[in-house]
Amino acid sequence: MIANIDPVFGTSRAGEECAELIRAYDPQAEIFHPNEAGFAAAVARVWAASRAEIVLHLEDDWLLRKPVAPADILPFFAEKRTAQVSFNHANKNWDIAAKGPFCTIKRSRRLFGLALPMKIRIPNFLTSPSFYRGSVARSAARLLDPRFDPEKQFCRGLNPSLEAHVLRLRNRVVGEIGDYFIEDLGRAWRETRGIEKHLLDGQSVWSEAPPSSHAPDSMMLERA
Repeated sequence: MIANIDPVFGTSRAGEECAELIRAYDPQAEIFHPNEAGFAAAVARVWAASRAEIVLHLEDDWLLRKPVAPADILPFFAEKRTAQVSFNHANKNWDIAAKGPFCTIKRSRRLFGLALPMKIRIPNFLTSPSFYRGSVARSAARLLDPRFDPEKQFCRGLNPSLEAHVLRLRNRVVGEIGDYFIEDLGRAWRETRGIEKHLLDGQSVWSEAPPSSHAPDSMMLERA
């Protein structure tokens, strides 16, 4: 188990309690405590430290709604182009029956820096809970730019080197609409504390109202 605990939305004691919880499950867990918070840096740090052939990527604000067995996931990696097997969820709402099992996003074709009317579909890789081919996670970690949201730089023109690296790979989505494996708890957590997430110049930005009206141990702003 490899974990990253960023100094954001909590006290230093809360970070220590988080580490204690992780070690209750895995006493040998490798835990990073960076001095500065950074979403892409956190993802790159833990992916680069991985060693397994298949890596389970998790974040702390998701709930597993039903059991996941190896047989639910591993057969998909027999297809060499499959680099990720991600869980569908209500916010992603990927219609497998209508769109197929591979998650993609539409992007305008570009020629000499100009966007053309015709759009193409390119693979869309996610940082919601999913299984990654370990070699792809580690190679992507070397290319991730800490200035940008890690998920967005796979497909939004923010990181051409990373996009080119994964262009021929695939993200297979599992879990039909209404029969999801996972549920996002982070949105409700943010709403109760008045915290809003925005994408600004390719960066994820979390901001909140004055702390007097919300949780006292949270920070005013974090950029990643």
